[in-house]
Amino acid sequence: MAKLISPLPSLGAIILAGGQGRRMGYQQKALLRFNKRPLIDYALDKVRPYTDQIVISANEEIKTYEAYSYPVVSDLSEYYQRGPLAGIFSALLTMPEAIEFIQVLPCDTPFIPDTIALSFNNYLLNNPEKELVIASTAGKAHPVIMQCRRSIALKLKAYLDDPRLKNRVMGFIKSCDYGIIEFDDPKEFTNINDLSLLQG
Repeated sequence: MAKLISPLPSLGAIILAGGQGRRMGYQQKALLRFNKRPLIDYALDKVRPYTDQIVISANEEIKTYEAYSYPVVSDLSEYYQRGPLAGIFSALLTMPEAIEFIQVLPCDTPFIPDTIALSFNNYLLNNPEKELVIASTAGKAHPVIMQCRRSIALKLKAYLDDPRLKNRVMGFIKSCDYGIIEFDDPKEFTNINDLSLLQG
């Protein structure tokens, strides 16, 4: 098979598959099936057209995720199980130097627009002062659906290292110069956080 020639050569992607799934009976949410496919497949579908530099952030079921043939990165020991920011930082450090932008997606939003990575990348290219951009619908922010510049790494480490802070994703975002793209349809950002929603 020919190697993918990325339309966005400076873009990498992190798929967050490390959530504990409390409301899903502590199952690996990313591996639960929705319309006969594991949830993680939908997240991968959103970024594969734009980059082959994809990292899966996960702390369990490592061998299962490795079957996708992408690197699987667990939280660094000092940040283990400290939420999405720990996963983002740990995975970001493994990205090749040529990667300037990082698309972050959770594993549980299968309906997000197929072009979201492109929309975010265009925004950051056109707004060089912005460090990251997030999605919003009807005024509600979706902070783990973001694209950031690689250059936030030092700021993110400082945030994780500050014992006064709560590791909240939106708290970190507010410490950055960030932008928001408002999307029209809230249903596209439905979070599959209940077993009943898996029935499709």
